[in-house]
Amino acid sequence: REFGASLDNMARIYPEDVYSPDAVRIYGVGGPDWRNLDKKVAALIQDFKGNPNRTITIYRAVPKDAPTGINAGDWVTPLREYADLHGKGRFGDEAYRIDEIKVRAGDIFTDGNSWFEWGYDPRPVRKPYPEKLITAAARMKSDMIGASRAGNIVEVRKGTSKGFVKVDEDRIRNFNPKELERAVFRVRRDGGSVVPVRAYGEALYLTKWSDIPLDVRKEVFGGDVKVWRAWVKSKGWQDQNSPLYKYLRENNFGRAVVGDDRRAGGVSHIVLPEAVGEAGRGREVTKLTRAQIETAQAEADAALDIAQPLQGTKERRLARTILRRKEKSRRTRPAVSPYYDDESLLAMINNG
Repeated sequence: REFGASLDNMARIYPEDVYSPDAVRIYGVGGPDWRNLDKKVAALIQDFKGNPNRTITIYRAVPKDAPTGINAGDWVTPLREYADLHGKGRFGDEAYRIDEIKVRAGDIFTDGNSWFEWGYDPRPVRKPYPEKLITAAARMKSDMIGASRAGNIVEVRKGTSKGFVKVDEDRIRNFNPKELERAVFRVRRDGGSVVPVRAYGEALYLTKWSDIPLDVRKEVFGGDVKVWRAWVKSKGWQDQNSPLYKYLRENNFGRAVVGDDRRAGGVSHIVLPEAVGEAGRGREVTKLTRAQIETAQAEADAALDIAQPLQGTKERRLARTILRRKEKSRRTRPAVSPYYDDESLLAMINNG
């Protein structure tokens, strides 16, 4: 068990191509006498992948006068035809019998020498895990796998152990809920260095219902606080089709801040890919350019209106007041020409 692979997870000892159409050619015994058996065992391996609790019948050839039954530690085979070949070759045509038993696919193991011969090593019967533990472990494994696929190093500390151990995706998938009951994990870049990445754009805070803007409550959560709570609990932001992403893009936000569990420090920052790095910088420049052009155009339109002939003293006084206010506004905010385009602004930023 410790050094072998069970029928449901052959990739622990074989390469992934054991599940490919080329498995018979690569790992089969070969020859006309074995080709049919090779095909049958390859089909079993593919059929039982990822199903450790599925039942399979195993066989063992023994002398006719041997005690009945198959015990833990016995060598077995999942093919009746192979058991017959083994019995005839070892004991003679009439001197053996075939014992059989139904077992879990996760209870037979191979060391990789032959995919016809397996060791029977049943796991002790245990009580089912609590539903809460299963759910929590599944979420934790999902977070770790996501971090691993993003190119990060994932390390786990289980229970009362003092140190962190590096784990890959296969190991993460094989954790049972009990192993993760008191476990914590951390994520770091290769070599231990953290690479800072700047995200551009304003943040939308969704940590408290009372702080969420009314239009967000309506568009993203249907105006229902219960929907928002369920969304937070299930980490609904992991769904790329969530209305949240549409709202962030349409309203020029760069990220959202949401409440998360304690392992994430209480909050998570959900950053749009287009708001990161150079792409985010260009997006923000486009946004600022548009806003500045609109502001400059509005000021030009207002100045044009004021420049029209004024007939009365009251109108002239009002016009002077508006001009003083606009002059004060210009002194407190750098003037931006309406003729700057995106390329000009980017050049200004890049040149300091």
